[in-house]
Amino acid sequence: MPTVVRQLNESLSFKKVYLERVFANGKTITIRWGLVKPTGRHVFIECRGLIYARARIKGFKHLRFRELRSESLASMDGFSSYHEMLRDLRRIYPFVKEDDWVTVIEFEVLERLEKPVSKEWLTKTAATASREALARGVYRDPRERVALANVAAGKGVLEALEVSGVSLARFIEILASLRL
Repeated sequence: MPTVVRQLNESLSFKKVYLERVFANGKTITIRWGLVKPTGRHVFIECRGLIYARARIKGFKHLRFRELRSESLASMDGFSSYHEMLRDLRRIYPFVKEDDWVTVIEFEVLERLEKPVSKEWLTKTAATASREALARGVYRDPRERVALANVAAGKGVLEALEVSGVSLARFIEILASLRL
């Protein structure tokens, strides 16, 4: 198998129609063109620059496009048939050939946000806001302090939340309370 072409960092980005399927529990996989390797166990679920949820990557596998002809994969991807899935994939990736590699990423939503937040706001202000939150003591318990300290020290939000056990919603609430 060829080497990995690109990495999946902190977000699984979806078009609005697919995002709706994710939250209706009809979509538990996503198919991406090329060889993709997740860099962590957790990702944000994103649409149009907004973060809607936090999810866990359950696994991934590389297949040739021609190997996607499966009702089971189509169902997990939120489609009624593999013909419908292939039609949509060909619309998204019009250049795809039968021998091209694709990556099937299985995920589960861990936490859906009540109100989506800007990815740019969260990722760009997280470290500075975490330092400010620590200085002001706006956390409630030691787990929140650990999450803030990890982000302030340069760790990613997802990694910090996984280590501390703090919810994404609570972390956002802490940062938003600072009104920076």
